[in-house]
Amino acid sequence: MKKYLLFILSFLLLFNLLQILAGILLTATYTPESINARDMSHSLSQEVTFGAPSQIPTLLIATLAASLAYLVPKKWAKK
Repeated sequence: MKKYLLFILSFLLLFNLLQILAGILLTATYTPESINARDMSHSLSQEVTFGAPSQIPTLLIATLAASLAYLVPKKWAKK
């Protein structure tokens, strides 16, 4: 039971940390296209539509967090 709790806690911590780091990276590298923004302003719709977010980055981050969470108890068990 102790190993399970350590795994779950380390997984949740690592998953959240990796999500935050991914958000920081995406925000830092985002460059808006503002070259023609003034020309396009008259034809913009007044309605906002949202697309479906991709689950692939989340699944990759979850897999990485699970892998690291699996290795954390093994690293601590050796000490």
